[in-house]
Amino acid sequence: MEKFLAAASIAALCLVSACSDSTAVAQTTPTADAGDMPPASMDDDTTGADAAVTPLVQSGLGLNISALPFVPAPSGGTLLREEDRVRFSGSYSSLSAESVYSAWWLIANEPQNCQFDCGLEDIAAGVVQVFNAGGFLTDANGAATVSFALPAGEIPTGADRFSANNDFALMIDPATEVGLQAPMGALIAVIARNHGPIDLTPDVDGDVDPNLANRLGRYTGGCNMYELPGDGVFDCFDEQSILFAPPAPAPAE
Repeated sequence: MEKFLAAASIAALCLVSACSDSTAVAQTTPTADAGDMPPASMDDDTTGADAAVTPLVQSGLGLNISALPFVPAPSGGTLLREEDRVRFSGSYSSLSAESVYSAWWLIANEPQNCQFDCGLEDIAAGVVQVFNAGGFLTDANGAATVSFALPAGEIPTGADRFSANNDFALMIDPATEVGLQAPMGALIAVIARNHGPIDLTPDVDGDVDPNLANRLGRYTGGCNMYELPGDGVFDCFDEQSILFAPPAPAPAE
């Protein structure tokens, strides 16, 4: 957990300060054929009087956060920002082969209010939130193509969050975990956490990897955690992050 928060802190600092080309992002307005973004779970009709905000597409580069110093990773993704949601599409590579990964939203709705580089103290203060986005499996080459959509509003029901884990329950007020409230302006990162190889050995009922759902969706799923109660033997770790800075303000006309 501490490594995750250190990674989040340094990644967020790079995002806020545009600290190097390796963490820079490009942003464009989407063209009419931007249909390769993951489908949203709500009506996509943005025509009419309510379409006041122009959607924005950002490109983010990967960062290997499994050890210090962090280095660029050969992964990347796009984030489509809309007034009522964000949609992430990412291509991960150089991960562990045939392994289970959980994915985590790191969101600061008002990154200008971070006092400690959007790290641990800001998470405890409710300025930054971390909650589960989903999960994925890698292929034999350690690669995966994934997509996650997050509507504006409260954290999706059932998603694991940091306040649900024992060593953070005393620090994080669940009332501050308000979900995505600023789709067009939030600092956003998607972090891939390694939960170990896919278990292909059938259990007594013939099920392969019976703990798979837990490993995909919970921070401690399948993990041997010294600071949190896990339910497995793998030393889980946070491996890569794809980063998206708050968009630059539109130039004055």
